[in-house]
Amino acid sequence: MKKLLDMHGIITVLNTPFTQNGAVDLDSLCRNVRTAMSAGVNGFLVPAMASEVDKLTENERKQIVESVLNETKGQVTVIGGASASTADLRIRNTQIMIDLGCQGVLVSIPYENEYQYELQVHRIADLKPNFLMLQDWDLHGYGLPVPLIQKLFYEVEPFRCLKIEVVPAGFKYSQVLAATEGKLHVSGGWAVMQMIEALDRGVHAFMPTGMHEIYTRIYSLYKSGKRELSQKLFYLSLIHI
Repeated sequence: MKKLLDMHGIITVLNTPFTQNGAVDLDSLCRNVRTAMSAGVNGFLVPAMASEVDKLTENERKQIVESVLNETKGQVTVIGGASASTADLRIRNTQIMIDLGCQGVLVSIPYENEYQYELQVHRIADLKPNFLMLQDWDLHGYGLPVPLIQKLFYEVEPFRCLKIEVVPAGFKYSQVLAATEGKLHVSGGWAVMQMIEALDRGVHAFMPTGMHEIYTRIYSLYKSGKRELSQKLFYLSLIHI
């Protein structure tokens, strides 16, 4: 029986800084990692959509992930982003992230039908990442069917995490947690808009791209029983965005 993955709090999605010449600025990337760790984040997702991932070469992806792994030195979780436009590229990227030493791998797979989706999940799982995080992303709809998520969770050993970014997200958080007995790790990607509601619903982690000190403070206040104060800081932060 699977146990809930111990990964709670703020997991920062790292933006990719560039120099004026368009090269990846690894020094600035590492400074951001150090700042985030000092603020108390519990992990990083890199690269991702917020990392301008579609603009990166394979070598740049590797350099970025290697830099983050070297900077974190195993102190926090590093999830390697392996999403790509084709199934073969997703397989290739997943293997690269595993070989680099990422503790987990995130993959976004376009949903066409259940058979196609299951097949691709199994292909990635066969590479045996320490844990697989699937991205349930749908800008205008409800995303993956909950029964499919439930089935995959109980049948695919590495699948232990789901990053939910759908409309409406709140109700789906609760549905997925109930369908998996609270043992599937659920994170919220749209933390800026939904963090307090997501905390109320039992979401385990949140994935913003910045404001490290503020988000870690909101989370710690809530978890220490100071919901009202946490909510005030949350809304105050939104006003200034």
